[in-house]
Amino acid sequence: MGLGVFGRGRAPIDLLGDLLDTKSPGLEEMRDRGAVGDILYHLVDKDGQSVSPEISNLICSIGLPDLREMVQLGVQVVVIASGRRKVEIARAAIKAGYANVFIIDDQLARALLNL
Repeated sequence: MGLGVFGRGRAPIDLLGDLLDTKSPGLEEMRDRGAVGDILYHLVDKDGQSVSPEISNLICSIGLPDLREMVQLGVQVVVIASGRRKVEIARAAIKAGYANVFIIDDQLARALLNL
């Protein structure tokens, strides 16, 4: 499973607007709604809750409730992430129960432990 953060490069929200040629909510609006990053392109807040259902409905990706259900059923849902800059989105994935296997580097591990 992929975890994304807002920062260098183009955020998924900007790319979606370009691809769909629509006036989608912008990155600043998503930040105002509390977005800390994306999980499989679903923009989420610090608790792992979607902040952009209007965009999530357009994404061809497994839904967040389905991820949580897979974890509850014992299916291994794996996150591979590195770097302390992903601490907020990794914490959101853990808190919301979207994954049950995390392969992370020492920087991200330390950042999560220091929360």
